[in-house]
Amino acid sequence: MNIRNGDKVKINDSASRYHGCTGTVLRTQVRGLAIVYEVTFDASQPGILMPENRFFEYELEPVIR
Repeated sequence: MNIRNGDKVKINDSASRYHGCTGTVLRTQVRGLAIVYEVTFDASQPGILMPENRFFEYELEPVIR
């Protein structure tokens, strides 16, 4: 998967409280062999408590425009 800063993504991790929410990738960080994406969410989405959070690549799904 090729996710870049500014891309829209959907959280597909069913264990996450953000499951099903759509956000924008703010930053990408490499931590050893893992890539962590910092995602911001639109404050108008219901259930969003924190303005941003970090996710691994397997927890994200690109949103096709």
